[in-house]
Amino acid sequence: MTYDYYTVSDADAETYLSEEYYMGIYNSILNNKYAGDEALMLQENAVAQNIVALEEECPGWVCKSSGEIESFYKSMGIRVGINAKF
Repeated sequence: MTYDYYTVSDADAETYLSEEYYMGIYNSILNNKYAGDEALMLQENAVAQNIVALEEECPGWVCKSSGEIESFYKSMGIRVGINAKF
């Protein structure tokens, strides 16, 4: 029987965002409220501005953070094997 502890500290993290979700909201605002006038939308609409800022902060819709993760793991298991002496 084994019981092990593992720790992870200062690990980098990546968060993958759904481009479909954010661009769906963006396009809905653009088409339904601003009749396709993107320049006007980006001047007036805070949600659209935040989506553009998020896309700039997270290229390819992947947000990266350094030293983000602190975790502690426990593992319990049974080892099966042969122990022989000659």
